[in-house]
Amino acid sequence: MRRRILMLLMWMPMLAMAQQVVIVNVSPLSGEGSNERMGVVLQKDGDNEAFHSLMMELKNHSDKVGATRNQADRKKNEARTGTADDVLNDALAQLDDLKKKGLLSEADYRKMKDQMSAQVSADKKRDAEAQAKVAAMAASPGSSDPSALKERIRSYCVGKRFYWKAEKRHDMVVISDKKADDKTYYGLMDAATGRVLIEPDRFDAVSAHKEHGYFTKDGYSIAGLEGKSVLINKSGRIILNGGYDNLSFYDDCRILKARKGSKVGIIDYQGNVLEPFVHNSYQSESLAKAANRIFNERGGVKVEIW
Repeated sequence: MRRRILMLLMWMPMLAMAQQVVIVNVSPLSGEGSNERMGVVLQKDGDNEAFHSLMMELKNHSDKVGATRNQADRKKNEARTGTADDVLNDALAQLDDLKKKGLLSEADYRKMKDQMSAQVSADKKRDAEAQAKVAAMAASPGSSDPSALKERIRSYCVGKRFYWKAEKRHDMVVISDKKADDKTYYGLMDAATGRVLIEPDRFDAVSAHKEHGYFTKDGYSIAGLEGKSVLINKSGRIILNGGYDNLSFYDDCRILKARKGSKVGIIDYQGNVLEPFVHNSYQSESLAKAANRIFNERGGVKVEIW
């Protein structure tokens, strides 16, 4: 029995880690044409699953209304400007006229005619695929009483935090908010626990490695602050702010590529300049040689930072 209890206790942190968040687009709750507060991030539980289900029902209804409006607008536009075939026929008629007047050779005429026909054919194919999706949305059942559905949803909104947008990337949820200055600010939330690591109230960008995510093994990341790049830790504390226009990690050594104006150099995490800002780009051969020299000066041992 004691062994079983110990095993359960050992599994508890793993169960906590297995928790996931749900991102819900709540823009259908807003007025027509408004995407204010379009994201909410929820922990998975019974109430939130019900909230998510109701929101999906409302979204499907909103999609149906939008698709129906799209079909009506399309008919009006075609009545006014003609179909794609009408436009093609007009263009071909103009080509014929130019050819008759001797302003186009036979070879140029055929080439332009083939190009126009191929372009219209490709456009019609893409349009048909898009319209098939619109038709499917317009044919969906929708909600018989969207106002009542919204009222049901609003009762689930009490106590929940809404964001301008929320998007899961890597092991994080990127959250963003718009403030009184109408600027968008970004933060990060742990996708496993739902804990906000960095509030979306200061940084105008958060950077991620395309393969490894937002933070190095040591808990460092690069963010944007008032148009400049800064080095931060997992709590959002600024570690390095030297007025750099751009910062970028080296993958095998704890040093940074940095750009000021049109020139780039190399610095460490404390901002000490290891290579002057005299190089033209991150890809320059001279910068690569400098990085190799600094790497060897530091012992030549690779440090996997990710």
